[in-house]
Amino acid sequence: MPSHLQALGTPPARRRPHGRPFLLQALLCLTVLPWCTVGCKDLSVASSNLDALLDENDHLRHVAPVRSGLRYYFETVIDPRWFGRDAGYWKGREVVVPDPSTTALGNLLVLAKGRGAKPAHRQIIQVRQFSRYAVRSPGVLVRERAVLELAPHAQRLGLTDLSSVLTQPIEQVDLANGAELSTLLAGLIDTIEPIVRQGSQADETACEDFALACQQVEVERMELDGLWRMLKALETFAARVDLDRELFAPLRDLSERLQRRSVALALAGTGRDPAPRVRAASLWAMYQAFGPEVLAEALVRLREELPPEPDQRFGLAKSQLAEGLVIRKLAQLLGENGWPERAALTPRDGLLEEFQDHKALLVIVNEGAFFESHSRVTIMQALQKLVPDGPRSLREEDWVAWWNEWSQAILQRIQEMDAGQGASTAP
Repeated sequence: MPSHLQALGTPPARRRPHGRPFLLQALLCLTVLPWCTVGCKDLSVASSNLDALLDENDHLRHVAPVRSGLRYYFETVIDPRWFGRDAGYWKGREVVVPDPSTTALGNLLVLAKGRGAKPAHRQIIQVRQFSRYAVRSPGVLVRERAVLELAPHAQRLGLTDLSSVLTQPIEQVDLANGAELSTLLAGLIDTIEPIVRQGSQADETACEDFALACQQVEVERMELDGLWRMLKALETFAARVDLDRELFAPLRDLSERLQRRSVALALAGTGRDPAPRVRAASLWAMYQAFGPEVLAEALVRLREELPPEPDQRFGLAKSQLAEGLVIRKLAQLLGENGWPERAALTPRDGLLEEFQDHKALLVIVNEGAFFESHSRVTIMQALQKLVPDGPRSLREEDWVAWWNEWSQAILQRIQEMDAGQGASTAP
């Protein structure tokens, strides 16, 4: 080496880290990085964040213990005592949430993907959170997204309508109070724990007690907060065991009963939501879940003359349907799927129903003072698909002229049927 360089000195050679820190770094890379790139925001993280964001007063919190996937990983896998911290160091650490509605919406979308849990466990969490946010979130877009996600669960749970929660108003039900719910939960925990610990080795008495405790839960006496409380408790067990095993059939049955009522109450509630956007989403979700009968009831509700106490299957009302966004959603569904079929109708009754259905939509077309032009145009676009022999036009005058001619022909046919029936029954 030249002397002038020796005078300046040379830096010491860089030494390889000791084996233990190097192995720790490698271990963290092998565990944390794959987890972060594949499943940072999985179902567990999203559900934890959604629980933290919405408080007991139905407000979205701007300061909450919301966690990213990496933070969730560290706080649930790594013991803070390794770093000389208290065992509860991770718990409840709050952060500022600048836009809680956007954060909630993002977590709902992650929850909808359902990644990171067994099917039965995932379904319990999804039903609880979607029902909760569809009814209680202050954000309209959040409520809209949540109610849309309830449709596949209503199908899965075998719901055919909402009559189970509409026939008897919630205020007339003898609801279970907090003390009763606590007693039920305590009884469930006492009987479930031996089954979870012993598995297939559980004795017959323990299995009978377990089944009886599940059967004694009167789901019909619970309102939404009670249902969510019970479902939250069941999440703990669903995370530990496979509810699809025959051994846990009573718990699976209880879970489905709770979910069924939660979905029904949430759909009934969103059908009366103050925001038309949410009601339109609720109409779409109910159609996806229950089929054309929803459209049939909607058309009946739009008529001016109704029976004093109409038979309700889906909780629809004219005052909640007769708004722009909801009417446009109804027109879209009718245009895509056609008139709803009504079973067991005589030819005469079938013609009368056809007359009334057409009238319900043509009234909207003619109501320029009440419905804005966008809604009227959407109805006329749907009518072009629904009425093959109608005008190919988006002008109200053309449809009114068609109605005047068509309605007279239909009424005349109904009168002829009535006259023919009277003549056939005359002595």
